[in-house]
Amino acid sequence: SPCHGVSFFDVISLLNGTENITHPGHSANFSAHCTILEKRPPTNRTKCGGFDYVVLAQGGVYPADSLHHTGSRHLRLTFRLKTFTSDPAFDTPSLQALANSQPPSILLMSFGLWDMQYPQGSPEEGLRNFHQHLGAFLDTLQHAFPVKRPRIFWLTLTAVASSKLPVWKRPLLSPQMAKRYNDLSEQLLRPRGIELIDTFTSSQQHPEESKDGVHFPGSVSMGFAQQLLRALCQ
Repeated sequence: SPCHGVSFFDVISLLNGTENITHPGHSANFSAHCTILEKRPPTNRTKCGGFDYVVLAQGGVYPADSLHHTGSRHLRLTFRLKTFTSDPAFDTPSLQALANSQPPSILLMSFGLWDMQYPQGSPEEGLRNFHQHLGAFLDTLQHAFPVKRPRIFWLTLTAVASSKLPVWKRPLLSPQMAKRYNDLSEQLLRPRGIELIDTFTSSQQHPEESKDGVHFPGSVSMGFAQQLLRALCQ
């Protein structure tokens, strides 16, 4: 799933019984069992862009390239880093590869934070571009699964904890702007049958839990993962 690194690793922690261990907060902090190192915009610094794990039916979570799951019933969990909503170098080949492999049962997606942080033009132009590009991405996603589409979930943007942000980010990032991005995305997602996981409300209630203004490692992000797992069981 092109998604939120925090929730991906929180889901793994919950399934592995290690939810009491707080991870750093985002995928760039991880290198163990990375499946792909790549340079991604906007900074083009090398970071891990993918992870691949399996959950065994009898319990335990392991890297997908390990031997633990050979011949065993298992659930596959895959993470791919998508930076901007408009990312043509990533979108088309990644979605094609996803559609041509064993189709996933579930996709969990989330993006928009970097669109807000690095708008093409003014913040208002960034909002308009996000809306346009998200619509185009969702159309491409639909074409990638013409017969049977996976069940799709969307993590909203968190409520930015303004007081925890570096000074240079404060003119661009705010809880008010995050809500506007969420409202725009909801207009496009709900008519397409994409299910929303609200990360805005709980993060807005606990700004003190953020280390950098945008990530909420610990109990808040673990709550996001629990919301997802509950939604899957409905």
